[in-house]
Amino acid sequence: MNEIVLLNLRISMWGVSRVLPDHEYEVDADKKMVRATKKILECPEYEFLLQLKRSIHRRLRTLALPGKILRAGVYSVSVAMVQTIEATLEDFLARWGVGVMGLGEVWDLRVREVEDRLRALYDEEDYPSWERVRNCFDVRWNYFSMNTPQVLQAISSKLFVREQAKATVQWNEMLDEIRDGLRLTFKELVDALMDCARTVTSLYLGRGPRQSGDGYTTNFNHIRSARVDRKRRGRACRCVSRAVVETACDGQGATARVSRYKGAALARR
Repeated sequence: MNEIVLLNLRISMWGVSRVLPDHEYEVDADKKMVRATKKILECPEYEFLLQLKRSIHRRLRTLALPGKILRAGVYSVSVAMVQTIEATLEDFLARWGVGVMGLGEVWDLRVREVEDRLRALYDEEDYPSWERVRNCFDVRWNYFSMNTPQVLQAISSKLFVREQAKATVQWNEMLDEIRDGLRLTFKELVDALMDCARTVTSLYLGRGPRQSGDGYTTNFNHIRSARVDRKRRGRACRCVSRAVVETACDGQGATARVSRYKGAALARR
């Protein structure tokens, strides 16, 4: 429990949707059952900020521990990853500030463009001054842990024990989700390594994968074959192992890498 903290990230923006009053639209239905809205801003500068917001959440999901028990914007983080996450958030904050500044520079222009597009639905009161809008764009984050407040013990020992039990259950559920997520991630990594091994070995030997009754049979069997002498077998295993690991890590093509390693191995004969 001491090796995990919770990150709470909150990103706020000026909303660009407004509900239309009933008198501004007609529909063949009971208007109590209908909700119509209008979009009061659409521009590249605002879209850039939306993309930044989505990208930082995607990035944090890759850095945080797996699990979906927490609410949106809260991530379970290994203590060892805190510095990396801090650097990521600081970089995001700098780019966020630049994006907000860019929107401010064209604010009046974008409002005039929206007025031409909305026509009768344009309402000047929907657009406050940039100084007020600027305050809506905010980024905050903090770290916390899942502990029972000690002050409850002074109020009621029974209440404290009850809440402590709840916190323990929630924490264990989160840990179970993290373990399941890590198992799944590790399985996907192993599967990817096995696929790379089959591909790289086939490329090294110049053969395609063989199909057996049980599915693909790895071509490491060819390397172990009696038809391959011991010296060549050693070179092949080293070449394949190196190419498999590097291909799985950086996702580059296996063909060029195996050809390069194979050529270097043959040159050392």
